[in-house]
Amino acid sequence: MNTPLLKQIAMTLGIEENPIVWEENLKTSIKNLADLELQKQIWVGKHPELISSFSEVLASIYDDFDFSRFIRYYESENGKNHLSILFHELDKMIIEYQDYGYELEAKEGGHDVILKDSRWLDITNKAQEVINTWNTDYKQSF
Repeated sequence: MNTPLLKQIAMTLGIEENPIVWEENLKTSIKNLADLELQKQIWVGKHPELISSFSEVLASIYDDFDFSRFIRYYESENGKNHLSILFHELDKMIIEYQDYGYELEAKEGGHDVILKDSRWLDITNKAQEVINTWNTDYKQSF
């Protein structure tokens, strides 16, 4: 049988994996990435209940919800479209920034520097574009 590569990737979901829950959780993580005001509070300990960091935001997106794999799965189910292009753009921006961000984060006041960095602001803006597109044009992918 000559199954297209994208369909083979889609079939790698485990029996217990629920693509709808995966999508909802990843969407929440990207919303957090897009929310610069929330980051300003929780990264520097000013939020009364939440605490987070640059590393935790990326861990949520990549370690917890495997953004790169999600993109492949999304395209296997929906094809390439405007939203998948935005996913790729955001993924590329984060990957290109992450090592620099980790270096900054390790320094005293590093979170403040990241939160003002123009490249980080571009990432948060791209994340907001992803969320806006996802909410208006692609309410549910699976």
